[in-house]
Amino acid sequence: MEKKLEIVELNYKSSDKDKGRYIRAHTEIWNNPENHKYLSFTGQPFSDSMLEEWIYGLNKDSQMRYFTAIKTDIVIGIIVLKADVLNGFEICGLGIKPNFKRQGIGNQLVQKAIADAKNSNYRAIQTLVYADNLPMLMLTIKNGFQPYRIDINQRYDGANIVALKKQL
Repeated sequence: MEKKLEIVELNYKSSDKDKGRYIRAHTEIWNNPENHKYLSFTGQPFSDSMLEEWIYGLNKDSQMRYFTAIKTDIVIGIIVLKADVLNGFEICGLGIKPNFKRQGIGNQLVQKAIADAKNSNYRAIQTLVYADNLPMLMLTIKNGFQPYRIDINQRYDGANIVALKKQL
């Protein structure tokens, strides 16, 4: 019997073991050549020390939220959210290990983000997606996001960004 996917929040109360597992998975997923160009404005790799600063700096008032998709005790996907009372609720990044793509994991993480935004009483959720990231554009549009702006020449290689928003 196949193990069910779990979506688990990583927060300031999480154990050091879980934080370490998250950091390793995050650098592996974000720095994977198949994913990296869609997750970096600069093209610079993400380092463990950068992620340690983000994760170990979490507190009960943090705007950042991190959810992991875990299957058989392995982190196979991550979604990074930001809940900001001034700027709104945002998906800041979504990454899946390449050998687990096209299995609906990204969709489950986006659904979790939408539910989290609703439960936190936000009226909309937004995200920025590189125009050449067709799977993410299709995923967000399939989940009711609508494009509202294109920002030109935003990535290190000149790629454009599409801003999308879903009203809740």
